[in-house]
Amino acid sequence: MRTTVNVDDHLLAAAKERARARRVTLGTVIEDALRREIASEPARPSARTLVPLLSGRGGLLPGVSIDSNREILELLGGDRPLGGLR
Repeated sequence: MRTTVNVDDHLLAAAKERARARRVTLGTVIEDALRREIASEPARPSARTLVPLLSGRGGLLPGVSIDSNREILELLGGDRPLGGLR
């Protein structure tokens, strides 16, 4: 497929040099780089995680504080911050 993209001049020069050194086309170098980039991305969750915060009677569940990111994280069963929350 043919497309047009804007690429930093220095990055393009380095990619062309890499293509010459490997004796492949510039397109091959770019495709390989894109494949590595896409393969390295973590899988995105397919659905939202529901966090049980509210009781059926209205109000928060006992022991839950919406002011505490750590408590919410513990409800999710995780041990590391979500999105930079601490």
